[in-house]
This record gives sequence, structure tokens and C-alpha cells, in this order.
Amino acid sequence: HLFEEVNMIAAVNPTAAAVLLEKVHEQNVGDVKKRLSDEIFEQVREGTHMDKFVHILKMSPMAGFRLLELLMIEPRLHDPQRYPLPLYTVLPNGRMLCTYQPVGAGEKPVWGGKGEPPSWHAEFRRQLPSDPLLHTDVYEVNVRVLHMPGVLNHRVLGVLSMLSQDSPHLSIMGGVSVNGIITH
Repeated sequence: HLFEEVNMIAAVNPTAAAVLLEKVHEQNVGDVKKRLSDEIFEQVREGTHMDKFVHILKMSPMAGFRLLELLMIEPRLHDPQRYPLPLYTVLPNGRMLCTYQPVGAGEKPVWGGKGEPPSWHAEFRRQLPSDPLLHTDVYEVNVRVLHMPGVLNHRVLGVLSMLSQDSPHLSIMGGVSVNGIITH
């Protein structure tokens, strides 16, 4: 139970929580990410995941950031032949695209479903120019889903807003997960 352990460690030793998650992140073990995602969704059902996450983020912003980065997972594909993840897309100004899509209670995000694709897919699956390699706005992309339902809330934004200019934790603002929360 990594999420529970990080919550307890962050309360006693915030640096140790950040170091633990950094080591886990360096391993990039898919099984650990899946178990962590499953644990988060178990906490979602109990209604405790955001309280614990906000506590971790307050105690150790770097540990909270590492946790979010571990939860950035390639979405499950319902029908990969019909709804594949895009490999390239048009990104105006070279900026990443973010969208927030709530999932139903106890559900995990899935790319593509039965019938027509959800409308938000169009944000990522843009029509490429005829010679994509000759255009400066076409980029190789990796679609990722942040497996933390409800992360766009005032408590998370409040903690992030308290990081001062000279804080050693300010570097988390450049991370994909935190940047997605802020820019959405």
C-alpha cells in the first residue's frame, strides 16, 4: 500500500517520502504503477483519496509531485484498432494539450468506447498536414491519463499557490502532471 505508506512517512519525514517516491519513479515499474492506481481507486470508493493526497502535497510537495507523475499512465484502450492513441499531433505553439474528463464512480479512464468516440478525443486526434514532417507545429506525442479523480480542486491549487519563488519545491511546476492541473 504505497499511497498509505507515503501518507504516513510524509507526516513524519517529508524528505524521506520524496526520496522513496523518486526511487520508485526511477524504477518505472509498470506493476507498481498499476497497484498504485488500483489503491487510489480503492480510496476513491472510500472517499479518502483527496484528503490523503492533499496531506502528502502539503507535507512534501516533491512527494506529492512524484506521486502524480507515477499516476500518469497510458490510458487503457477499449478497441486499439478502432481508437488508437495518436503518435503525432498538431500542437499550436508547441504546448501540451490538457483536458479534464470526470470518470464515473469507480471507473477508470478508457480511450475509446463502443460506438462513436467521446468528443474530447478530437482535441488529441487532429488532422495532420499532408507532409507532417515539413510543418513546425507537428510533434510526436505520448497520451497519458492522470489516475487521480478529483485532483482539479481548490485545495490542491491552494497548496501549489503557496510555493514561493525561492522554494526548492518550485521545480514541480514544470512537471507534466502539475502543469496540466494548473493550465487546465
